[in-house]
Amino acid sequence: MNPITAHPGRKRTDNYNEEVKLEIRRYLIKHIIDSGRKLNVFDACQGDRILWTQLEKEFPLESYFGVDTKSQRGRLTIDSSRIIDKLPEETTFIDIDTWGSPVPHLLALCKGKTRYDYVGVALTIGMITRRGAGAIPKEIQYLMGLTDNIRIRMKLQGPLTAKLQKYIYPYILYLPTLHDYDIIDIVEAVPPSRTARYFGMILQDQRKDT
Repeated sequence: MNPITAHPGRKRTDNYNEEVKLEIRRYLIKHIIDSGRKLNVFDACQGDRILWTQLEKEFPLESYFGVDTKSQRGRLTIDSSRIIDKLPEETTFIDIDTWGSPVPHLLALCKGKTRYDYVGVALTIGMITRRGAGAIPKEIQYLMGLTDNIRIRMKLQGPLTAKLQKYIYPYILYLPTLHDYDIIDIVEAVPPSRTARYFGMILQDQRKDT
């Protein structure tokens, strides 16, 4: 995995780390543009559109579509995991800057009817605390072989969950390969923040090569 070093700068909220997030996205965008593709962006957690307001000053956006669960005038208010599998096939960048687990979004992307030929995916994965915030998603428990052990499952909300944290990331990043996507490149911003880790992937649809 390639590391990207960025200075985190001043945080505005608990999950805010602007420069680190920008560096991940710049890396993926350059990958997409260098491949000869246009930049068609879906922003799954738009917020105040701070990141993409900056990025569109640096790179040519062919199209941009952002949604959020928080209401804002002129914006579609929706849980983006419900529509991430229904985007145009021409989408080349999917930004999943969730606070918590991106697994529902990543699974919807990988299992959906729409297959993306070549797409950059930015992921924010929230840290699990000793109090159990952000418990391990069931899909990841299954991949880790934890679902058949009832005693382990009953304790996953507590300190054990936090101790398993470092083992979770490879399973989350591995998900696309279970649904016929090749991982062409993968990067992580270092150092991570206290509350999240930031990844970027380039995915290519295996099915379109056959």
